[in-house]
Amino acid sequence: MEFIKKYKIEIGIFLLAFFARLAFFLVCLHANGGNVANTVHGQDGYFEISRNLLLGRGFSINPEAPFYPYSYGVPLYPYFLFLLLTLTGSYLTTGMIQLVLGALIPVMGMYIAKQILPSHKRLPLAVGLLLALSPYQILFSFIFYTETVFSILFGLFLILFLKFLEKPGYAYALSAGFFLGLSTLTKATVQYVFIVAILFSLWRLRKEINREVFFKLAALFLVFSATVVPWMHRNYTTFNS
Repeated sequence: MEFIKKYKIEIGIFLLAFFARLAFFLVCLHANGGNVANTVHGQDGYFEISRNLLLGRGFSINPEAPFYPYSYGVPLYPYFLFLLLTLTGSYLTTGMIQLVLGALIPVMGMYIAKQILPSHKRLPLAVGLLLALSPYQILFSFIFYTETVFSILFGLFLILFLKFLEKPGYAYALSAGFFLGLSTLTKATVQYVFIVAILFSLWRLRKEINREVFFKLAALFLVFSATVVPWMHRNYTTFNS
């Protein structure tokens, strides 16, 4: 009960987001004649790649042989789907797990808003409501697109990075680098965010710059690099690119 009292607003936002997404899922399911696979099927090829992974055809998109390695996109989301489908054996359960993750995004947005502007008491609620009812967020909450998983991973990076700026420490630097790497392996548009993060850190911590700060930022970069380099190596050895 104490937990509910303390986080009643966050719980309310989560439930609002969850039921908004669930209602839209049921509408889409009805429009697809009750076919769950068609309801969660996206157009970016992740459905096909995850299916080929399940069938032992490797990271490929071809519906039939030969199963060439897929050269477009990054691997984390297809393997996320592959893992859930392997564990659950169900497109419905996989879609519902992603839907729940989607309902957590507004709560994460509220927390990030509190971290950035702690003096604005009503701002987190406004952010939570906007994200809970955002048509874009609702649309991609259960369809097999990267947006939901990417938003969760990048949100975790932002939270940890803000914690690092508040209390610079190796734990925050290492974990922020790791989640930025996972975000990049989900949606490659953020592959150069580490440059912005390091430059902003140097500006934000300019009054307390010392060798330790440089070491911690180097640790963030090294963990980020270690996370993405295996996939870069795969692309180089497979496609010479």
